[in-house]
Amino acid sequence: MKTNYNQLISLGALVALAGYVLSGPVGFGIVQMTNPQPAWVSAAIFAENYHVVQDVPYYFGLLLIGGMLMLAAGHYLNSKLENEENRFHILLSFAWTTIFAALIFFNYICQTTFVRHLALDYKPENDAIISTFSMANPLSLSWAIEMWGYGILGVQPGF
Repeated sequence: MKTNYNQLISLGALVALAGYVLSGPVGFGIVQMTNPQPAWVSAAIFAENYHVVQDVPYYFGLLLIGGMLMLAAGHYLNSKLENEENRFHILLSFAWTTIFAALIFFNYICQTTFVRHLALDYKPENDAIISTFSMANPLSLSWAIEMWGYGILGVQPGF
């Protein structure tokens, strides 16, 4: 008898949706109502206006990452019920989702630990590092990684 992983797929979809809503509109709203970060000017201005509440969207984003992995893993585990062509596409989707998760997870850990520490213990000699890794800077490496991560999630073949 083959196990059906539809419950894992459904749970993954719900967790990903919750993560999307909480990290996006809800998390953004919490930050904007409590301690918003002004538009990027410099690392010094970022550090001056940094507050730990600005990490809330990233923590909620971990739900999105976990939910997407659950969703993809459930489809992969169910792929034994599919024809060969569909199994190949599902395997690719699982691989792309794993790459997405690794990139975005790196970014969220970077924001909630590395950038947070640099901002709370600000020193001007760390300006280049903060500028490179802070998601508040739209020209940062972290922004590029974020865009590539979500772009990779979007190229998945259909089931």
